[in-house]
Amino acid sequence: MRRADIENGSKSGTTAAENAELREAKKRIRLLEQENEVLRRAAAYLSQANLPSKGRFYAGSQAIRLRSSR
Repeated sequence: MRRADIENGSKSGTTAAENAELREAKKRIRLLEQENEVLRRAAAYLSQANLPSKGRFYAGSQAIRLRSSR
């Protein structure tokens, strides 16, 4: 009876459709949070990679010094 009263609007509460929509939204939020975590970890990993120092770039395993523009 209570569910029927909520569905037809005579009592306050969330309808079955609202509950389903909320459940789907929470699932989507959880998925987006997981994707963000993967991207955050990838960015952290890549920022820790062996980056060339200023004025050098790496070709294969050898560092090549660039000429200064001064």
